[in-house]
Amino acid sequence: MASEARQLERNAVHEAGHVIAARAAGVRVVRVVADSDGGLTSFAGPLGLDLDEVRIRVAGAVAETLAFGGSEPHSDGRSDRVEAERAAFAVAGDLAGVDELLASVRSEVRGLLFDRWGDVGRVAKALIDRGALTAEDLEQPQPRPEATSFLSSFRPGRGPNE
Repeated sequence: MASEARQLERNAVHEAGHVIAARAAGVRVVRVVADSDGGLTSFAGPLGLDLDEVRIRVAGAVAETLAFGGSEPHSDGRSDRVEAERAAFAVAGDLAGVDELLASVRSEVRGLLFDRWGDVGRVAKALIDRGALTAEDLEQPQPRPEATSFLSSFRPGRGPNE
């Protein structure tokens, strides 16, 4: 049970990262879901093979790393990695530039999420509580996590309640 709850927290933070990065890029999120088995963020249209897509795709893993530490996310972000690499290749134009571009974008997204950490926490908390959010839900102000919430004491890079 505890590991299932912890996985839900990870997945909610992961998806919240995608939501915040999409908002920053001006991309409308139409639905986001998270449970202990995974999550999915759906957008109003296809993402372009551009820097915004790279940012959005890496944001889930970056949010997890900020929240829980380590260098690799624990949720299953394989499809995110594949799509980020595909978009990075389209931007870079060759394989040699992909790794450098991804490292640069991860650093940029880390700063974005760090600056908007409260928003990451609010979206993640809403996902934990409700399981799914629509575009309309995301347009409403999210309440601040309660003091007893695992997200209330999140500090990027420290994880919950550390």
